[in-house]
Amino acid sequence: MHEIVRYRLLKMFSGEVQKTESYKTFIVSLQTLEEALKNPETIDWLSEEIIFRHSYKTFMASKAIKEVLSLISKEKIFAQTCQALQMRHETVAKYVDDIYRRRNEIAHQSDRPHNEEEQHRICKEEVEQYISFIEKFVCHIHHLLMDEESKE
Repeated sequence: MHEIVRYRLLKMFSGEVQKTESYKTFIVSLQTLEEALKNPETIDWLSEEIIFRHSYKTFMASKAIKEVLSLISKEKIFAQTCQALQMRHETVAKYVDDIYRRRNEIAHQSDRPHNEEEQHRICKEEVEQYISFIEKFVCHIHHLLMDEESKE
């Protein structure tokens, strides 16, 4: 998601993609502004600023994904992705949030849910399901954004 966001914001800045309302309020530091004014021939400063501004964000919870998609598209990309996956919006949101929760349990809690002592086992089938879903989910988002871009 980070790369998709960076790519689209750079396209918006270059005028190749229609700007969103969220894009118009994207904040850059004064230091970055100085860099931009010193080097008007490049937009590397903007690429670095986008990476810096988003480096601490995970874009893994469904709410965060929806927010970042509204930054880079005027379309309802999350809803359209659900349709492409032939799944209900609520089902996709819950599954995305479950994957995020599971990831946090593994990464931050020694693979234990809150208030439980027993460690969960990482199941190969579960991991394969998650990988398959995430791949389809991100590919659909990418295709929808590219279709949107080609229409502009």
